[in-house]
Amino acid sequence: MVLSVGPLLACTIAQSSGQHYVVVGLADDGKKVQIDPSQVLLVCLPTQATGYRWNVSKYDSAFWTPSELGKEQLRQLDAEGVLHFVPEHGFPGATGRSVFEFKPLAQGATRISLHYERSWDKQNPAKTFAVTVSIVRHD
Repeated sequence: MVLSVGPLLACTIAQSSGQHYVVVGLADDGKKVQIDPSQVLLVCLPTQATGYRWNVSKYDSAFWTPSELGKEQLRQLDAEGVLHFVPEHGFPGATGRSVFEFKPLAQGATRISLHYERSWDKQNPAKTFAVTVSIVRHD
C-alpha cells in the first residue's frame, strides 16, 4: 500500500499531459477532491528518516483498492510526467516521500486518512492527513 521512497528519492507533483492520475499532497489536507472512476488517486506525502512513517489509518474498502508501488512503477510515473523524483541525500533525517496508490471500485464520496507515526506509538501520530474524495463519472 505504501512505498517510502526517501531518503533515496523524493517526489514532487509534475504537470501531466495525461489525466489518468490525480495526485494529492499536504496542500490538499482537509480538502475535497473529485475523480473519475477511471482515474487513480496518488497520495504523495513528505517523510524524514526519523523513525516516523505515513500509514493509512482509514479508507473504505468498498470504494478503493490500495496498491503498493514498487520502484519500477515509480520510475514509470516519472517517465510519464505524473510525479517527478529528485535524488536525496542518504543521511539520517534526510527528507523523502511516501507514495500511496488508490484505485476506485465504486462511485460515491469517501474519506481517506493517514497518520504519520512511529511503529511503536500508533496512538499518538505526529501528523495527520485526510482528504474527502468524490468518485463521479465525467461524461
